Amino acid sequence: MRKNKRYTYIKGFGEIHGPRIEVVLISKESHAIAEDFISDAIGDPKMVFRPLSRLVDEAPDLLPGFDADHLSTFTGIWGRVDEDPGKGGGIPSSVLIIFYIPQGMTALAALEDIEQYESGNVSPDLVTGLLLAAQLMEHADTACTGTIFGFIHLASLKPASGISWFTDEDIDFKARFALTWMGLLGDSIENHLPKPALDRAKFLLVLAELCWRPETRREIAAESIHRKAILQLAMIATPWLFLNPDYEIQVAGVRIPFQRDLSREMDPWRQVLEWEAHNINESPMRFLIPEKIQAIERIILEPPRLHPDMFLIAEDLGNYCLGDAHKEHRSQYFSIRIQLPVSLPAPLDQITAIRLSCKSGTGLWVGLDTATGTSISFFWSPVEDLRLTWIPASLPPRTRTVLSFVLLALWRDLMVGDHSFPVLEQDDPSDVPLQSWGQAEDIQKIMS
Repeated sequence: MRKNKRYTYIKGFGEIHGPRIEVVLISKESHAIAEDFISDAIGDPKMVFRPLSRLVDEAPDLLPGFDADHLSTFTGIWGRVDEDPGKGGGIPSSVLIIFYIPQGMTALAALEDIEQYESGNVSPDLVTGLLLAAQLMEHADTACTGTIFGFIHLASLKPASGISWFTDEDIDFKARFALTWMGLLGDSIENHLPKPALDRAKFLLVLAELCWRPETRREIAAESIHRKAILQLAMIATPWLFLNPDYEIQVAGVRIPFQRDLSREMDPWRQVLEWEAHNINESPMRFLIPEKIQAIERIILEPPRLHPDMFLIAEDLGNYCLGDAHKEHRSQYFSIRIQLPVSLPAPLDQITAIRLSCKSGTGLWVGLDTATGTSISFFWSPVEDLRLTWIPASLPPRTRTVLSFVLLALWRDLMVGDHSFPVLEQDDPSDVPLQSWGQAEDIQKIMS
């Protein structure tokens, strides 16, 4: 380790004048460097990468005396993350990760050279993060590790065994094999990770791409997949879309909008799997996702703040509605958009309207609209619990109890002859008018 007045050189990988990675810690005081310091840096979702050409201009305070001429023979990227310990004590510091790529060489080829030079002693999460950050910057001026955090996290896991392979054909086969076992048996990804760093990055990229193939989506959706496997696959499936911005998602022939904004959008892969799991067809798909919308808005409905007995009452009332609905049964397709009473308990009051598309009397496709746009949609059956295997985070269990009661009441009014709104039968329900349902005092009476 060599020291300068303003920074400490931590670790370098690769030849001095060839493809190279340098991890630099900047601090006014000496540090006891933890062994996992590099992994902590690349795994920090606040790390932002920029083109290498901007390094000297944007970080002169961090690199006094840095040889700018050295950069002229390289392309590449650099990232910086700052740590301010605040009231927690410690020493303010910054970390730079600099990835030098010789002119005319790809990031993949550069990382191959670095890994070979280091005899494989490069951390997989560092290699994965740099490869994907370089790919992101083919389409943008900057790249944040928060976007690709799932890839970096899975790359950091310890493999169950020292599995190694080196050809792209082998990696493709192993990824397909892993996906099959994760789908059928809920196997963990750790049991399939290759040991070499770059092979692990390639493996995760192939696995993520497989998750988006229509035939693979249907196979996964048809299985009783384990929750851990769902979470691990979701961690790489959605970020893969950022790496491939021209990829178009289609379900039942309908294009699904995706704005590449994780801060405001529903996880598109899990939403797509919800549709695939129940074999949605084109008509309800066009109804749930109107052409004019730009994105599927994220929504998380925390449990209503009600007395515990109210949830039991909601269940009992729902069962009553279900029994009443069996008196008369409409076996038909229809779509309807209903405005809910304004006095629903928070946070269900975030739902401004519900889109309902009937699936031949067996259940409803349900879409939730909010004040800002179209949100999640899912299949609901009156004779099954609202499990939401693919999108559970949006609707915690107690929220589902109250929402199920609302849906059962709607189902009862739709299936029995005294409903207060007309049912519209349409082949292309892309523009169904909004209709009111219930009175505010009805909800207040029930929930009081």
